[in-house]
Amino acid sequence: MSILLTLFALLLFLIEGFLLVRLLEGEHPILSHTERIAYGFLLGGSVFSYSAFWLVLIGLPLTFAGMLIVHILLLLVLGGFFLWRLHGVTALRSPLLPVSPLAEPKSRWLSFLIAWCVVWTLVKVVAGGYDLLSTPSYFNDTYASWNMRAKVFFVEESLLLGREPTDEYFFGGRVPSYPLTVHLSKVWIAKTVGNWNESAVNSIHLFWFLALLGIFFSALKRELNAAWAIAGTAALVSLPLLLVHGVNAYSDVLMGGFVFAALYSFYRWMKEGDEGAKRSWLLIFAGFSAAMIFVKNEALLIFIPTIGILFAYACSKAPSTKHQILNKSQALNPKRVSAWNLGFISDLGFGIWDFLIWLLIVSSVVVPWTLFKWFEGLTFGNATAVSGFSLEVHEGVAFAVEGDLLYTGSYLLFFPLFLLLLFMGWRFYLRKSLGALVAFFLIVLLGEFCIYLLTPLATEAIRHTGFGRGMVHLLPVGVFISIMILQKLFSTGEAVTSR
Repeated sequence: MSILLTLFALLLFLIEGFLLVRLLEGEHPILSHTERIAYGFLLGGSVFSYSAFWLVLIGLPLTFAGMLIVHILLLLVLGGFFLWRLHGVTALRSPLLPVSPLAEPKSRWLSFLIAWCVVWTLVKVVAGGYDLLSTPSYFNDTYASWNMRAKVFFVEESLLLGREPTDEYFFGGRVPSYPLTVHLSKVWIAKTVGNWNESAVNSIHLFWFLALLGIFFSALKRELNAAWAIAGTAALVSLPLLLVHGVNAYSDVLMGGFVFAALYSFYRWMKEGDEGAKRSWLLIFAGFSAAMIFVKNEALLIFIPTIGILFAYACSKAPSTKHQILNKSQALNPKRVSAWNLGFISDLGFGIWDFLIWLLIVSSVVVPWTLFKWFEGLTFGNATAVSGFSLEVHEGVAFAVEGDLLYTGSYLLFFPLFLLLLFMGWRFYLRKSLGALVAFFLIVLLGEFCIYLLTPLATEAIRHTGFGRGMVHLLPVGVFISIMILQKLFSTGEAVTSR
């Protein structure tokens, strides 16, 4: 019975996220059903938790009935918009993704290698999933920061904001500054099951991991083909630290999933030539950018500013959908578009409308969440307030980071090979859409290194804790970049050989 109730609790996240993703696509479907399921499951938990947080804050009880009301409201709103905007069954159609000529293996040994990658990847995920579901959380962060805080909410049926900020259990305790996607998702599962069942509440981490793999595989399949997608997914799962986090009750793989979903949507927005598809990718990009803010503090402090700067630059270089529509309307009927409107668009710049749409959606989460933290006196860092940082160089950080990235077993040979691929394949990403992802990766990597080098967080790099978890957020993007460059290098080599 607990298994069925857990699946029911998870299914509501999936349905809500699926409907929202489909609404973001609008009248121009761009995702396959597999992608909608993967994107939707990630988005559903965050949207539910964000909605539940505000409704509980204004008086809705943090009980099974109260959280069920949140689900009912979300389903009514999303379902109503879905039926109104997209007219039922026809809205569920999926696009036919282009298939590369290299989609089929050219030899038996390659077919065997691909089959081995699939089987071995499944073995690792299943074995890790068994460990996750059969072992109660007892490590420091999985126990105290994520499960214990969620259990406090579950038992007290309150956000505990009425207590003094110095109280051990104020806003759930441990690190009260953390956003609540993980915690409220687990409270809902526990309330549905009827008790705090470690296997039930931890199961969502396995499904979040599978959702990330689904998004990653689908992205490579769209850009390249199924063979490269399988190889890339196998490479991603082969990274020990990411696999360990994917099958443990940490939030970093979830954060990595949101970062990758947002960045890949941004990447598709830059590449897409069709107006409708470009608009759909823009809205998905904005939706994941906003939702990630309620997952971890790194989103607000590191990822969103970096993404915003890169997106603003990209918008300044490419005409927006709005600008193109106005130009076409003027060509067809000059009287339909006033000179004032065209002048206004021109003054703002080609891509300003795209950026303003993204900024408006992101602000719908950033502004209220920031104001709430400000009024409640919550820190904007994790365990340490950003305002309390004193900048000074800490010895040992550079050596620890070098060892962490290049010599430990956490990432195998990923970082040396990644740097080599960046050097060898610069012509494949420089001044191209992929270059934005490369820029994001390097900016965040350098930024996080400076944070640990110059602040009291240095101990988290020296002890190989916090810095490593931060790299988990970047690994999906880094592997995607690597596979894209590697395929180009192979294709170039094949072309030269054929001559």
